[in-house]
Amino acid sequence: MLKKGLILAVSCLSLLSSVNVQAQDVNMRYSALYGKLKNNLKEGHDDVKIRLYLVDRAGQTCHVHKASMRKDEHYEELTIPADYALSIPLDSNLRQANPDVTFVIDDGITCDVSMQILAENYQSKVLEQAYIEAIVPQMNTMMADLGGMFSQWFMPKAEGVH
Repeated sequence: MLKKGLILAVSCLSLLSSVNVQAQDVNMRYSALYGKLKNNLKEGHDDVKIRLYLVDRAGQTCHVHKASMRKDEHYEELTIPADYALSIPLDSNLRQANPDVTFVIDDGITCDVSMQILAENYQSKVLEQAYIEAIVPQMNTMMADLGGMFSQWFMPKAEGVH
């Protein structure tokens, strides 16, 4: 009886190991992510933040299964938020070291980086005019910060809430 149970257990394990979960790596340099996310540290838009996501061609957020940074022999696992945002620590020393950042997603899909400016502490059931009046100028300031000093000549004017 013990022998049959052992054979069954080994058979189940071999079946599980034969089911191969396909994944692919999305590699980026730290400086590419830091360049946008550093705007979250600036003053003037405390209630809005930039979030970066990997999205597929249908606009759906790609599920990140694992995230890490690596530079030579140094390796660090990154925390994956519940909304699958591309989350990295913001540190000028890391910016200078410029490690490789890897996000592991499902295989066979193409994901692009999407940047969103989101209101912090937004409650979808309550949207009052006072809240909109307070948040729109902060979003405009964030957009101006992202565009840089030459954006006023080359970028269309963007205002309002979508």
